[in-house]
Amino acid sequence: MTSRERFLKTMRNEKTDRVPYFEEGIRKDVIKAWRKQGLTQKAELSKMFSTDRHEEIEVDLEPRPKLRKWPTSRNELKVLRKSLNPNDSRRLPRNWSSRVRTWQRRDHVLMLRVHRGFFLSMGVYDWHRFSEVIRLLIETVVLRTFANARILIPSILKWGFNCLWACEVNIEAMDYRDLRREFGTELRLIGGIDLDALRGDKEAIRREVEGKVPPLLAEGGYVPLADGRVRADVPFENYVYYRRLLEKVTREAGAGP
Repeated sequence: MTSRERFLKTMRNEKTDRVPYFEEGIRKDVIKAWRKQGLTQKAELSKMFSTDRHEEIEVDLEPRPKLRKWPTSRNELKVLRKSLNPNDSRRLPRNWSSRVRTWQRRDHVLMLRVHRGFFLSMGVYDWHRFSEVIRLLIETVVLRTFANARILIPSILKWGFNCLWACEVNIEAMDYRDLRREFGTELRLIGGIDLDALRGDKEAIRREVEGKVPPLLAEGGYVPLADGRVRADVPFENYVYYRRLLEKVTREAGAGP
């Protein structure tokens, strides 16, 4: 099963060969610290653990050319409007045509990172049109947040988002088990494992993973990950224990081979 198929089936609450795992990228300072703790080389991690490939497309939505100052009058708005030409090919990543052809044959997850300028360039000026465009673009619409977004969840569900990826938040306020009880499987979830637990001992890691992951996996629509990028203060031994425990738990939950 490809990474793309695995992710789509998980978001559809369908059976997969294993649970997807997206590594957000191990920082250089983390690898440097882990080399002193037993890691021989960075490539060893990919051999030890299964990781699904994902790729993000980022388009340039800033004014071109860049403005010397932001408009302060109606006449100056014309300059801004001209610099926001959505048909400027320079806004697209390099080798766009060849990359599009490659993506059409891809077997990994492809994500489009956007901000408000992207929708304006598509003629989206209200929430109704926003919902229509989102539904046409992608099946799983993810709100990725670095803040406590609990109060916003009813609204994001109403306007077309169906997946939450919360990073570096107040883990108690954003406990995924509580969110699932409140919003059901209509809200897919990515993350939710407290990164602070990885800084503790193995018992803390075990409690965190075994307490949260199995019940969420049983309901479907969940990709278990730590709620942020691993830092250098997470010992290599702890990371290895966490990944192996996560694989064990997902297998036992019937979500893996």
